[in-house]
Amino acid sequence: GGNGWYTDWWNDGQRGNPSWETYELETVIPTILARYPILPQRRYHALIGISMGGLGATYLGGRLPAFFGSVASLSGFVDPQWDATVVQPAMAVFSNAAANGDLDPDPIYGPPTGFYATGHNPAMLTANLKQTRVFESTGTGTPSKADPDPGQFAIEEEEIIYPMSELYDQAMVAAGIDVTYQVHPGGHDIPDFLSEIKAMLKWGLFEPVVSEPASWDNQTVATRGQLWDFNYRFANPPTQIVTFHQRGTTLSISAAGSAVTITTGSGCAIQTPTPATVQLPNRNLVSPRWPNRVGQRTCG
Repeated sequence: GGNGWYTDWWNDGQRGNPSWETYELETVIPTILARYPILPQRRYHALIGISMGGLGATYLGGRLPAFFGSVASLSGFVDPQWDATVVQPAMAVFSNAAANGDLDPDPIYGPPTGFYATGHNPAMLTANLKQTRVFESTGTGTPSKADPDPGQFAIEEEEIIYPMSELYDQAMVAAGIDVTYQVHPGGHDIPDFLSEIKAMLKWGLFEPVVSEPASWDNQTVATRGQLWDFNYRFANPPTQIVTFHQRGTTLSISAAGSAVTITTGSGCAIQTPTPATVQLPNRNLVSPRWPNRVGQRTCG
């Protein structure tokens, strides 16, 4: 993930480069699937991240809910809107902006309380993981057996990661998510990360999960993507957080400030302004080998 925060950067609303989110979803995942014999069921697809990677795992897992069955965040930076006085300088440092004396992370997410920042915040998008198994762990900043003298790494874990994780877990529980949360002594460093990895592996990454939920919700600010039954593409980038809400074959889409095209797994294309409620054909889940590039046909 480099220093990109797993996001197509806001850049004053242009949403141009660097496009890390698009790169991960449309280049990295298809490349893995092309090179390795990956089983197709979502129970065998897990997304794991440490620190900033915990943000990436919990966010991108919600972008592809039909693909990833399990998500794990280890000492994850899971709430980038938690405390602007702490988060904004930290994001600037890790995006290399601080090297030029710039402590403003707005190019990444836009205004810290704006819709684009909220639409990339896992703590505000818990519904996206409703059908996903989630493992979350964090240190408290106190010394551990793995690292008796964590130094500065203890402060980072205690003052940033631990309180973020506590709030994230509360949000997950309130949303009814299947989350396993483990708190342990330790700092934000490799010896304690290794302990978290061992605990995660004991939890198990490839347990059974639902494959075809009867109903689901998903929130996004992305211009295009894939959800359970279909691909979506907005004519223009959304100007607010968009909620997709499916019950059976009925799909509702909240206002996006743009029309949207829905393409089902069978290639049926539905174009509609938003907000909208549309009837989908009988369920035909798209292939998990995302992105799904089926030909389009007009729905009857």
